[in-house]
Amino acid sequence: MAIKTGVSLYSYQSLFLRKMIDIEGAFREMQKIGATGLQMLGHQTPLRPRYPKLYQPDIDHWNELCEKYNIVPACLDAETYPNLYAHRYLTAQEQADQLEDDLYYASKLGFKVVRVLCGVDPEVVRLAIPAAEYYGVKMGLEIHPPLSIDGFAVNRFLEMADKAGSKMLGLIPDFGIFRSGCEGHTMYYAQVMGADPDVLEWINQCMKLGIPDEEIQAELRAHGCTDPLYMRLATDFMRNYQDPEKLRAVKDYIVHFHGKFWRMTEDYQEVSIDYAKVFAVLKDMDWDGYVCSEFEGQRAYMGQACPYEEDEIEQVRRHHVMMNRILAE
Repeated sequence: MAIKTGVSLYSYQSLFLRKMIDIEGAFREMQKIGATGLQMLGHQTPLRPRYPKLYQPDIDHWNELCEKYNIVPACLDAETYPNLYAHRYLTAQEQADQLEDDLYYASKLGFKVVRVLCGVDPEVVRLAIPAAEYYGVKMGLEIHPPLSIDGFAVNRFLEMADKAGSKMLGLIPDFGIFRSGCEGHTMYYAQVMGADPDVLEWINQCMKLGIPDEEIQAELRAHGCTDPLYMRLATDFMRNYQDPEKLRAVKDYIVHFHGKFWRMTEDYQEVSIDYAKVFAVLKDMDWDGYVCSEFEGQRAYMGQACPYEEDEIEQVRRHHVMMNRILAE
């Protein structure tokens, strides 16, 4: 039993978008850092434009790359589109049909787990259980901020799973739920753009203490700190820190982890998330599975007037160095 590390291709999204890397290039980078698992968003996959209508040559090429670089397909991020039409929402069965397409292609590409978005109705997942069992692919509900491990959405999903009695259902926590304080990339962006470091750290500490956004914003206005850089940091509807100890109660349901991170420093620190604390719980639980690096720091600068951008390859490398150091302790 062991925690294994991998990479979500979502981490390289900017490189893919600008055609600075292709699918084999991503595999090479993963091999360089010792990653053995891979997570992929279906609609962002480099196998496009044919996904989800993949042809056998696509599938053969994918399997050849996995074998060549010794990469295990760990998790396919499935998508459903309830608002596909302008005049109505899709029915639960129509959404389940979409999910079944992802289950089919997951099986063809070697994935044993698909991620179900946190907002998907449990009824949609229930309807897709026969397909999951047929293809041998588990469906894991993503626990993404601001969801709670023991909150309504997760409990409702688990109630459905227990009632269904299928072994094909589980949970996929996103490390974003373990964030304490401000996201590292937004802090760094504000610093680069000239914000006062003392004010930034004050906001960060307020966030860590759980002070409501409205109170932080009011205090900032009272002191004349109305710059949008500060207000952006003080408006954080995704903030909902979860104690990693809560994972023990759902240990048997966890099938994968999104290793979310926003910015790795040069000394291999993710300042927003205490990875060591989370990994200590996972190791104590003897949890076995993949934690795939998911770099999301691009959101601070992509499409904005920003004087810098992060090196996605280097960010993922640093993240793996950090994870491997912690796991070796």
